[in-house]
Amino acid sequence: MKKTSTNRFSSTAALIRYSCAAFAILLLAGALANTSQAVVIGNYKFMIGESERYLKAILDFNRGEINQAQLDAIHHEESCKNPSIRLQQRNRPAILIQNVSSQENDLSSFVIDMKQAGFEFGLGDAPSQGFNGTPVSASNYSDAGVGVSGSLDPTNMILTLDFTGLTSTASLQNAAIFRVDLDPSPMINTLYPDYREVLLGADAGNGPTDPATVQATFGMAGMPDVTTSAIELNGPDTVSNAGLLEVYHAQTPTDMFETDGGIPEPATASLLGIVSLAMLCRRRTFSRS
Repeated sequence: MKKTSTNRFSSTAALIRYSCAAFAILLLAGALANTSQAVVIGNYKFMIGESERYLKAILDFNRGEINQAQLDAIHHEESCKNPSIRLQQRNRPAILIQNVSSQENDLSSFVIDMKQAGFEFGLGDAPSQGFNGTPVSASNYSDAGVGVSGSLDPTNMILTLDFTGLTSTASLQNAAIFRVDLDPSPMINTLYPDYREVLLGADAGNGPTDPATVQATFGMAGMPDVTTSAIELNGPDTVSNAGLLEVYHAQTPTDMFETDGGIPEPATASLLGIVSLAMLCRRRTFSRS
């Protein structure tokens, strides 16, 4: 009698264990099957620097359209520009935003939240800069069919960018390249504030500053939009001669600072939950045997 009871219990424990495993497999299969259909998954690349031409060169290099020697040549040429031009370009930094999602979708909007007091987004310093009374100056370096416009909140410290054509497809992950303008607030401080101090948290001689945060919104037809978590822009720790005219031999090389952001795929969270469930089932069967 005791042996029969033990066998019955072992069979029951095995049945529970296999049932839990089967249930976990079904949940995992369902999560993976619905990942691309039930939710919007999006990832982006954000790059900022003084030269929009160099931004485009980095994009072309990453796409395999130019080689390392060509990229280095463009970097050298942009770093040797007239010092006054480079000073003004750091005040009107170039930005690249690329939709690098694995899922086909649209990057519909992007928010840059300036956290450092004493500065704000401007509308350009001259008509020739292409801002046309708006906070964004579009560039011919953007991918074909991509458009960008911008609007400011009442403080002029939060810039919302709206895109058209910033899509991710099986053949191309589109990118937008444009410029923004930075002003001191009130307009009695540095004539040309440096984007590294204003947006990237660098110390320009008065201590570290507060880095800006960025976040993107992705959308798909028939699905609610999804916005990524806000992340900080982290650039160089210090900026030498910020806002001052540098001579050629002392100029900081042209550099780009970048960050990546996105929305975690729900399959990852589902998988963790499924693994926990399977381990719980296994624990219970072992505790009974």
